[in-house]
Amino acid sequence: MKENKRNIWVFHVTPKASDPQGLKFKAIEDYKQKSAFGLLPVHIDLDGYSSYYKGISNCILWPAFHNMPENIIKSDNLEAEINDYMQVNRMFAEAIFAIERKPNDFIWIQDYHLTLVCQHLREKEDPDNPLKVGFFLHTPFELDKNFVYNYAKHGIVVNLFRAVIEGMLHCNKVGFQTHKDRNNFIELIYGSEEGGSEEPGHLIKIEIDGITPVGGCILGVYPASFETKKFVKLANKKEMKAQAKEFRNDVMRASSPDGKLFFSVERFDYTKGIKEKLLAIDKYLEKYRDRVGKDVFFQVAVLNRSNISSYSRYQRECHLLVTEINNKYGQSNYKPIVFSTDSVNRDELIIRYLAMDIGIVTPFKDGMNLVAKEMIISNPKASLILSEGAGTHHQLSENELNDTYHLVKGNDDYEHFLDDFVDVLYNAATLDEAIRNERGLRLSNFLIKYDAIKWGKDFVNEKYED
Repeated sequence: MKENKRNIWVFHVTPKASDPQGLKFKAIEDYKQKSAFGLLPVHIDLDGYSSYYKGISNCILWPAFHNMPENIIKSDNLEAEINDYMQVNRMFAEAIFAIERKPNDFIWIQDYHLTLVCQHLREKEDPDNPLKVGFFLHTPFELDKNFVYNYAKHGIVVNLFRAVIEGMLHCNKVGFQTHKDRNNFIELIYGSEEGGSEEPGHLIKIEIDGITPVGGCILGVYPASFETKKFVKLANKKEMKAQAKEFRNDVMRASSPDGKLFFSVERFDYTKGIKEKLLAIDKYLEKYRDRVGKDVFFQVAVLNRSNISSYSRYQRECHLLVTEINNKYGQSNYKPIVFSTDSVNRDELIIRYLAMDIGIVTPFKDGMNLVAKEMIISNPKASLILSEGAGTHHQLSENELNDTYHLVKGNDDYEHFLDDFVDVLYNAATLDEAIRNERGLRLSNFLIKYDAIKWGKDFVNEKYED
């Protein structure tokens, strides 16, 4: 898609107080001259962006899409923030509408920040020449038919989310990461997963008078991916492998030779299951004392949204757990947990993937978790641990690859989840190397084929292509 000169990327730009000369805008103008595709920035002022992104997207919609109402934070200016969210969506629609279009052009909207864009486009379009619009939701969709009851105390949030759902239904096509997400969406609309009509290609059509476009709104499942071959190429470089060996030797220097390096990387977010993972590690080291002094858990939790109370509280709790566990099981130079909140670039990530024995991706609730795919594509000799909350688990299980990774079960039963997690960690640490290599290779071969190009083509299929 990036190589097609007719494609245009519409994105937001917000000036910073620290950039009075507008260097960001100048950089964009310079990049326009080099880019193979078009760039159209939408200028959003700092106050409007704060309300739209932090106030509504992060504090309201993010926890709602994950069905975690306890993490919703409503400000005293909620109505004004909702208006700003709507205004930003309107600005995107106006920018898109101003683009000179051809009859078969397809508009592809990405994620929960822009759920109302299509509705604003419909208000301006020519009914005799309707736009073709798609929407892809990168987060999970965990809400169900009990939404109104569960969120009643949040009042205006229910009305906002109704508008969000209607906004999505104005699209010709809506894509989800998993069948579970799509089923939840259908259940929320109809009160049952049986709603809508089946279409060829495992699609579901929704038709609601006054909301969906002519021909209905098509719901599909499109597990997201990335440019897999780039990761393979980088992971095969000699210098990367040499740096991975050096990294591993440094991290494992105080461990026994038969110790295993577990690796995790995610944003420091309450949906990612970091706290639950730390509690499981504590129970693991307590139950399997022979692994103390051997195994190291290297956790990268990239700090973000710390100015939101639900995040800062969660992050503090995790830091306290790390200190407690390291004090409890540490031996001279050995610490079972290495915990970093610094961001890591792509090359540094691949080095860590190559160094690890076992990758852990165990969110409580999440979208597709591209990290899980990156891990095994970069290092097919590693084992992978997933939770039922990981979208990757759903994609792999639907393709009969359940036996290629370790699964932590019991997301709905906290105690069972932790107990299962402990045993999964042990099984992964003691798995025969030949079995681990065979599983990883099968998994890697599957994931490499389902790259970002296939994901994009599957969504923008022949029905919408020029």
